[in-house]
Amino acid sequence: MNRSALIRWGKEYLEEQGTSEPGAEAELLFLHSGGISRGELYRDPEIPVPAGEEEKYRELIRRRGERIPLFYLLGEREFWSLPIQVAPGVLIPRPETELLVEEAIRLVKECGLRNADCGIKKSSSHPALNSKPETRNSELFFLDLGTGSGAIALAILTEIPEARAWAADLSPDALRIAAGNARRLKLEDRIQFLAGDLFGPLREFREFFHLVVCNPPYIPSAVIPTLASEVARGEPRLALDGGEDGLQVIRRVAEEAFAYLQAPGFLLMEIGDTQAEAARGLLARQGRYEEIRVLQDYSGRDRVVVAKKKVKGQR
Repeated sequence: MNRSALIRWGKEYLEEQGTSEPGAEAELLFLHSGGISRGELYRDPEIPVPAGEEEKYRELIRRRGERIPLFYLLGEREFWSLPIQVAPGVLIPRPETELLVEEAIRLVKECGLRNADCGIKKSSSHPALNSKPETRNSELFFLDLGTGSGAIALAILTEIPEARAWAADLSPDALRIAAGNARRLKLEDRIQFLAGDLFGPLREFREFFHLVVCNPPYIPSAVIPTLASEVARGEPRLALDGGEDGLQVIRRVAEEAFAYLQAPGFLLMEIGDTQAEAARGLLARQGRYEEIRVLQDYSGRDRVVVAKKKVKGQR
């Protein structure tokens, strides 16, 4: 069978299985299975496909028809123009999460967040400052909670050369994948991965970070079975399930993050599109934040909540 005929078979099969974009998916899986570019495919669409490659492709199509997430089959998802490896056990990065990255970068550039501004010195006895590379007064430190594939932290690092990241996750699979992504992007010397539940492995890092960023699980438990089957059954529940009201992890981060932020410093969290008022209220009731804002994504949905830690003595 030639290339175009095989892709046509893949599209028809996925249509029968009810996937959302059968034509695009059939083509992407063909390019992946054959290791060729779209340009190569379009130049020579009638080339016969070797038997081994054809069977490999048919197996990928069958697995997609079983609702294995497309990006697990492809092995990576582009995020912030970076090739981020994904696999079962790690949440697939979504385009709307780029808003969190965009806002973090804006805050760094517009608010002048640096060690020299906030009083951290090279002579500090804080354990993190004794790790390589050498700490400079111009550096910026941030924490990515529930890092998953590492996409958020790695995107920020690529845009802010003076930044150093700490990234925590409860899942060993996620940390392994995130560390691999850091190596592939040659950012491993600027990020430290920590295993544990939220702030659990960070007790020595109080008042250390300029930014805390987090894409927590925020889907109410009862809603998860109603999601698309590739999400509900394919992606890790640990990264999706926000408890009965969807706010279980958001509540914990709102209550604990201030202790790990410098003042001034910023907390940024992704939220569900119906959770803006609840998230804003959780932060306001702490009495330790100001300038609490909710940002909308490009679809006009509430997506990111941002709060600034108050300077001590400020009401």
